[in-house]
Amino acid sequence: MTIIVDDLRQSAMETHWTKWMETALEKVKNRNPEGVRYFQSAHGGMGSFNDWAPLSNAGWDADTKARDVARDLLRRLPS
Repeated sequence: MTIIVDDLRQSAMETHWTKWMETALEKVKNRNPEGVRYFQSAHGGMGSFNDWAPLSNAGWDADTKARDVARDLLRRLPS
């Protein structure tokens, strides 16, 4: 997720996704399972992170891997 946040911070355009991913990353670093849920909730639906976020190829690769990890973690977490 650090690559994603770094990519967003370097973007010429400020977006609400920067703060969103910073919040998700901080929660994950603090081992708060809500960070995984928060990250995952940015994906899917119209206007979602993966519809618009200005990421490099490395950022998109990191996002894809992070979504896979998040999906696996969410399966293991209590609802």
